[in-house]
Amino acid sequence: MATEQVTRQDFEEALREDEIQQPKPEPTGAQVFTQVEAELNKYLGSSAADCASTLDCAVANHPETTLADIIHCLMVMNHKRIEKKAHRAAMLKAARKALTIIGEFPHGTENRN
Repeated sequence: MATEQVTRQDFEEALREDEIQQPKPEPTGAQVFTQVEAELNKYLGSSAADCASTLDCAVANHPETTLADIIHCLMVMNHKRIEKKAHRAAMLKAARKALTIIGEFPHGTENRN
């Protein structure tokens, strides 16, 4: 069986024809920082009460990703020396709630080995 050399363009075209999705490249540090800044602006651009209610809803639906978002936001706030004590308190309260939800023992698994 002989193999035939193909160019990258031909290979990618054949993948598209086969409807195989190319994996997306991982975001670079600058792209991640931009995404976190956008998330941070969403939380800091409103009142602390709005920030708390937004985070409470997010924690109820997706505690793991919300916890990661809170960590990233707090890291950027520290890096940029943004104080906003009320917003930080709301983020910490939501982070504690997320950890509690993640750490709870799942119902229905008590009798499993």
